[in-house]
Amino acid sequence: MFRRYMLIATLILMIMIICIPVGIGENIFEESRVPIPDNLPWYPIIVFGDNRPPNVQDLYPPPVYYDIINETKVINPIAVIGTGDHTGVGKEEQMDVFAESLRGLENAWMALGNHDLNYRKLGYWKNVIGPEYYYVDDIPGWRISVVNSDRYPKDRFLEQVYYVLNTTDRSIIFVFHRPLYPYVRHNINELGDGREHDLEVIISNRSNIKLVIQGHWHGYAVAKKGHVEYIVTGGAGAPLYDWPAVVRNATDVVKGKYHYIVLILYPNGTYEYYPISVTGEIVIKELNETASIILNNKTDIHGDPVNIPIRLKYEINGKTYYIVLMANNGATIVNYKVIQNTVLFYTNSTKWYIYSPTTDPDVAKVYTDTEMLELWRSLLTTTTETPTETSPTTTTSPTTTTPSGTPTTSPVSDNTMIIIGALILVIIIVSVSIVLIKKRGR
Repeated sequence: MFRRYMLIATLILMIMIICIPVGIGENIFEESRVPIPDNLPWYPIIVFGDNRPPNVQDLYPPPVYYDIINETKVINPIAVIGTGDHTGVGKEEQMDVFAESLRGLENAWMALGNHDLNYRKLGYWKNVIGPEYYYVDDIPGWRISVVNSDRYPKDRFLEQVYYVLNTTDRSIIFVFHRPLYPYVRHNINELGDGREHDLEVIISNRSNIKLVIQGHWHGYAVAKKGHVEYIVTGGAGAPLYDWPAVVRNATDVVKGKYHYIVLILYPNGTYEYYPISVTGEIVIKELNETASIILNNKTDIHGDPVNIPIRLKYEINGKTYYIVLMANNGATIVNYKVIQNTVLFYTNSTKWYIYSPTTDPDVAKVYTDTEMLELWRSLLTTTTETPTETSPTTTTSPTTTTPSGTPTTSPVSDNTMIIIGALILVIIIVSVSIVLIKKRGR
């Protein structure tokens, strides 16, 4: 009988070990965290939402999502925002696939959608993707506030809202999944507890909330209510909607087109955005060791040609440089030259700047397009002969640096310690059991 009890206890412990969720390292929120300098002229961000598979049990998102995410990696934005429904039913394997797709992007700020919310697996989302709700103050003058619009009961949801909108003078971008406005017959009021009224009052009473970004409805719609602009972007792969026939009070509505959004933030609290169609492409080609060409035939969701923000990374003479530019619709040339140990860039883009990280992660060495051209002029006028210098191999296609944000405790580290402790306990129990069994046998 004693032997039977010991075997049962051992089996239970082993099952507990097997059932301990093992993550894949830091969650994407932490893993992708890269310091954002406070002194850049403007900050390009990509926004997408609702990339769940049509068959919600499928492991992988649809191909159009990978088109969007691969294009985003070419753009190499400062940050990426997701508006939810990034998995079919919130299975662990689906979360792993989504997390893997985001690798290589910097500052991935994802919101939960109703399809992601398997509450038994919410801990796994936190371990692999990121927090349920949070705010980020990494872009000067701005706060990105993210909540779980499906959190029950309503009081818990409102606690999240107050937390992410707490006392701050920064301009706020508020991100959640179920839309408040415009009314698309697929809104947050469907939850039936009146939280939409509380939310409207909270937003209307905060003059620094500039933009609300939402998903859930599989299309693109914009509305302005009071001082706030509301965007619904749900066109990253899930089946597109062709309803309702009329979206009341909307300033722009597009149905039946997959898309993502380019969002540009300025430190003075202003912003601009436009929805990008998945048709067309952006290609970066190296012409030689120092020159590249960017070919852009992208259009917006209405079919009009658009410029696309691109951030290129270079390693030159042991230093890192980024050029952030608006790639012309057509061809954009980027070139650099080293004169008197100074790296000079030039491009035919109409809007661009250069920055190089320093030992202070909050402050970069920055040259606007005007300042860089003035530097060219001053060096060329003081140099009678341009010295020839050999430049190391330069990465002209978009790449990302190893995240160097503030380290936090990894969920995997905690799980590993639990597993090791449980294994030691099993070994002790088995050893004691063997000794006791031998003694009983005598």
